[in-house]
Amino acid sequence: MSFATLASRPLATKLVVVLLLLLLFNLATVALLLRPSSDATRCDNSILRAELLEAKRQLATGLAAGAAAGGGAGGMNASSDAAKLQLAAQFLDLSQVTRIFASDFPPPSPPETQPRIFVAMAGHLRTQGKNLGNFASFVKAMRAQGAQVYLAEYTWHLLDDPYRDTWWKENSATYVADQTRIHGTPVSIFENEIEPALKALQVPYLAVVGDQEMVRGAFASERYRSWVGVHRALLMLSQLPNIGALNPGESDIVMSSRPDILYEKGFLVQPLLDFLKRNPMTVFVTSHFSDLAVTGAHLNDPSELTWITSFQAYSEIIRAGQVYGTGRCSPQPGLHEWQTVLFYCAPVSIRYMSPEWTVYAHRLHGELAPFPNHGSFDFELGPIARKPVDIVATHVCKKPFFGVRHVPIRPTDQNGQELTTVKQRSDDGIQEVTLPPLAEQVWRSPNQDDNDDKPYCPFLKLKDEKYYSAEGLFSHGQMV
Repeated sequence: MSFATLASRPLATKLVVVLLLLLLFNLATVALLLRPSSDATRCDNSILRAELLEAKRQLATGLAAGAAAGGGAGGMNASSDAAKLQLAAQFLDLSQVTRIFASDFPPPSPPETQPRIFVAMAGHLRTQGKNLGNFASFVKAMRAQGAQVYLAEYTWHLLDDPYRDTWWKENSATYVADQTRIHGTPVSIFENEIEPALKALQVPYLAVVGDQEMVRGAFASERYRSWVGVHRALLMLSQLPNIGALNPGESDIVMSSRPDILYEKGFLVQPLLDFLKRNPMTVFVTSHFSDLAVTGAHLNDPSELTWITSFQAYSEIIRAGQVYGTGRCSPQPGLHEWQTVLFYCAPVSIRYMSPEWTVYAHRLHGELAPFPNHGSFDFELGPIARKPVDIVATHVCKKPFFGVRHVPIRPTDQNGQELTTVKQRSDDGIQEVTLPPLAEQVWRSPNQDDNDDKPYCPFLKLKDEKYYSAEGLFSHGQMV
């Protein structure tokens, strides 16, 4: 059937054809990935990956052309349909894409020097629809300082995780089913509540809804799958219609967050910008404690709920999380994956924010859990406090990263003596070749203020005392 013929068909017929095309693509993808091993001997992995990418491109091109001939679905015009289909193809290696939400309006025309804050939300949608007033007040607090806010989001088609019980939801499957009946599905909430609010705020956004039951690719921690997704969404913002040149710069501020987070206060933008320009590989994190004497010592510190950094450091943290579980970023005794990434794998310095910067996890059943925990659960869902926090001037302690020293190891003989020559086989037979000199390599952090007078954070108070020194001054490569 040609696209011209499709255009004359009823809407139901058009939708059936589109669904059939999607089904055929999924079957083709499965067949490609399940080729027999003999096929793999004829072409390497790079060729297979190229074929998969080409199949995705053809899917996006074909469906976009069909939309142009037969009319877009859901009130979207053909050009936006094509753009969203092309964007969706960029996330299929993480999971099947359920829906793409993307702004179709140009952002305000700021001066080139205007600070930019990218809010990167990752994880289940949960209460984001109930937190819109709070988010709006945060955006206004940032704009009052001359900054513009952008939103990138990677969430799931399920409202919360029904497969993992926690201390606050013991029967997850029943809990999620009940809360979905009350609040709706993530797609309906985003479509009917979140997207209209973002349009009213004129906050440029790109949100990807992945299918939690159709994930692709292996991740040692599922948290990092959604973090990789939101990092990619942040980069893809610049490809949206009417956005223009929006490539994130190294000095842009990124606030990693979750859809269910409420903010008690905003932060001062200019002091943070100035600090990150001098110290681009620095991440500001939160503790589980409000007691300044033990900030950074909780066995789960730092919290992963929210952290603030430069785009440069943000990208390095996401890269480290993507390879977590491999030799380069292996799990460490006594540490969970977030601690391992920050303390071992990412080349970043860590600064713990004071309890003045407090966020709240807003549960679907209405409970508010503050981080750092200071025992207060009476925070209302309204606007944030008027006075923003200077997170640079008030931060509590540091775990700096000065750089990495790599000393190559020279081979030795059977007696343990270092070798200066080795025998090597070549086309001319076996020859004795001289080993080149082995030079020590040093990578120094670009941070300029890691030797300031801010005190070092305490070691983690781990349950098993033998792991007390599993992180800290020496393990993080600081002794360059």
